Amino acid sequence: MAVLVVMMSMTISNMNVVFPTYAEVVGLGAIVGGFMVTAASLADIALNPILGTTADKFGPTKPFIGWTVVTMVSFVILYFSVNSPILAIVGAGINDVMYALCGVGLATFTMAWFGKKDYERIFSTVMMFGYLVASLGVPIMMKIYEVTGAFETVFVFGFIVCAIIIVCLLVGEKQSAKLPQETVEVAAEAAPQEEAAPEEPQPPQELENPGVDAYRRR
Repeated sequence: MAVLVVMMSMTISNMNVVFPTYAEVVGLGAIVGGFMVTAASLADIALNPILGTTADKFGPTKPFIGWTVVTMVSFVILYFSVNSPILAIVGAGINDVMYALCGVGLATFTMAWFGKKDYERIFSTVMMFGYLVASLGVPIMMKIYEVTGAFETVFVFGFIVCAIIIVCLLVGEKQSAKLPQETVEVAAEAAPQEEAAPEEPQPPQELENPGVDAYRRR
């Protein structure tokens, strides 16, 4: 489930790449397309600390679901933004939530599901598949546009992917409870404690004092 969440999240996380093309195709213009990318970039600056704070407060899975719902709202806004530059820019800014989740959210929920035992190996494997699919995300979305002839279907695709992500998060959360997890603290408590070997007593050393020795020899 973790692999599916990462793969689908990263598939639609590069949506900001298609914003300039979308703006040109629907007649909003290149400037609006540029502002859509700008809005996404500015939103990313603010979203990263906010996403991290919500994960610390509520745990990683529930905020991930909540922010995915926000992403779904952004796709609805973008769907109706064909004739509205304001809606297009606002929708693009909100849509950056998924891009930010792929930075902060994926690492935190993977650790929550699998624990710290072998975390580096598990996370690297999960992200390997994620990046593989992410490299095909933009071509997939552009192919959907070419086949249907409308960018609205691309936003519908993104909406459906978000819904699948939520289902996978809910199922994965239940399955993760059955997995053996080991934290650093538990591992430290389970490890045998080595007793420090007692130090051998050192013989007392006489302090050399040239002045006292000379006085004794008189």
